[in-house]
Amino acid sequence: MPKKTFTPEQIVGKLRQIEVLVSQGKTVPVACREAGIVEQTFYRWRKDYGGLQLEQAKRLNELQKENAQLGTQRYQPTQRNDEDQLSQAIITLASEYGRFGYRRVTALLQQAGSLAIDVGKFVVSSESCETFMAPLTASNQRP
Repeated sequence: MPKKTFTPEQIVGKLRQIEVLVSQGKTVPVACREAGIVEQTFYRWRKDYGGLQLEQAKRLNELQKENAQLGTQRYQPTQRNDEDQLSQAIITLASEYGRFGYRRVTALLQQAGSLAIDVGKFVVSSESCETFMAPLTASNQRP
């Protein structure tokens, strides 16, 4: 049996039809059978659409579709104008000072006047990440 999809208008109509049949003395399973749906669907619809007017049900359906579309949107990172210049400055400092963390590199760049934001939020491309791991030499080895 193919799956039927009902519009919010049809759902509200079926719920009202079942309410009328129940008020006439029929049981919920019998009323659902006469309306052409199963009892489980009736209770699910009553939970979702119960007490809603026709226009409210339409609006609810539109909002659910809009939320589904918004959930699939991805964050697009913005490109800085001076990204290449900043990358080169970070690479230079990393190779010069060895294993300084991003806070120390940020402080050095701010002292040089070439940084307006926190480097911790700046992402360097994967090609230049290898240069951040400068090998320990006698001059930059920790005691």
